[in-house]
Amino acid sequence: MASRFNQSANTARDDVGSDLFDGLIAVLHEEAEIHRAILLATVKERELILSSAIEDLYENNGRKETLVLKAKMINEMRTATAERLARRLGIDGSITLSKLLDHGSPQQRKSLEFCRASLRAILSELAELNASNRFLIDSSLQFIEKSIGFIGQLLSPGSTYSHLGSLQLSTPQGRLLSERG
Repeated sequence: MASRFNQSANTARDDVGSDLFDGLIAVLHEEAEIHRAILLATVKERELILSSAIEDLYENNGRKETLVLKAKMINEMRTATAERLARRLGIDGSITLSKLLDHGSPQQRKSLEFCRASLRAILSELAELNASNRFLIDSSLQFIEKSIGFIGQLLSPGSTYSHLGSLQLSTPQGRLLSERG
């Protein structure tokens, strides 16, 4: 008898937020798709950085910015849906997917767990790729700065003080060759 009562209570609890659970799952699927698209744009970004295709890089970054804005909007939708679901289920405090998992049907739990695992994997790969791209860009900037410094040394004479204490310009430390054919 008690088992039957618990089963009825669980069914009633599952029905309370079923539409919101399904809505949350749909939002999470959409969020995963957007982050997958960001991941693909980041892979493309790496290729463009390596090939020095600046115009294509600007275009790709524009697409990426649009995707990031979509991700922000879908994140807000996910938060609002999770908050409504938590209120409907009577969950207090911070809202996490782990807390919500306990209140869904077995199928909903499975779907939520799948969405959470997919998002974690995508975001982890995206973080690694972003770190790699950042290193690549930082290395390129260092190379450019050192090249500019080297050219500056070739073009500008150095200055030293003479034995009389006045500033004395020395001859340039290198020469630039220019050949016209």
